[in-house]
Amino acid sequence: MRFKDKVAIVTGSSRGVGKTIAIAFAREGADLVLAARTVAEDDAPARRPGTIGTTAEEVRALGRRALAVKTDVGVRSEVEEMVKKTIEEFGQIDILINAAWNVTWTLEPLDDLMRPEVADATIETFRGVLNCIRAVLPQMRSQKYGRIINITSVGAKIKVPQCPVYGGLKAGIAHFSKCVADVVGPEGITINCVAPGIMATASTFDIFPKEVLDIVLTTQPARRWGEEEEVARAVLFLADDESSYINGVHLSVDGGYSHF
Repeated sequence: MRFKDKVAIVTGSSRGVGKTIAIAFAREGADLVLAARTVAEDDAPARRPGTIGTTAEEVRALGRRALAVKTDVGVRSEVEEMVKKTIEEFGQIDILINAAWNVTWTLEPLDDLMRPEVADATIETFRGVLNCIRAVLPQMRSQKYGRIINITSVGAKIKVPQCPVYGGLKAGIAHFSKCVADVVGPEGITINCVAPGIMATASTFDIFPKEVLDIVLTTQPARRWGEEEEVARAVLFLADDESSYINGVHLSVDGGYSHF
């Protein structure tokens, strides 16, 4: 087991890619801290199933410890409390995966796309990454060890006019990560990003119209949708000590769609 006795925080881990990443770490021996807003099924967008409690049950079924903490990553005090509970429970933080996200895709005019009521929830994506990294760095620095992986998007690398705020902020997260990696690298901490393409998830088919997905499917080299497990494998690699000489990269997992 690659991560035996390591402790990983995974945000956005009630469902989707975040949950898949959390379960993948548990299978490889890690103990998990599961942070998300969804603690009851009624909290879920579009009533999609999954809570941090159910993810915690699956982690424990794999023989690993799990701590589920209701957390809005856009609220600094909630993130700080989550990190405090992590240290009290486990005494260490080895890995942080920022997988929480929010995206609005629409054919509305650009002016409407930039309205505060549309854009603000997406802006919290960046605030959440900033809050989480700032909260875990003191512990990682005291350990002289840490692995941080931020989940961005293919939309950070190609033009997506229908969600410019989301794509712009994800690109900002990638550049922010590269800058911070340069500072904390000498302290035994790496910060990298993974940019998934379009994944075969319920949220994908909820957000994007079928005609748009059909066009994408015929233009990307892989000619298929990505699987959540493929993103998880890339994250596991960047969190593994075998990749300790990789720092500040923005790795695409998109079937060749972004071409870089």
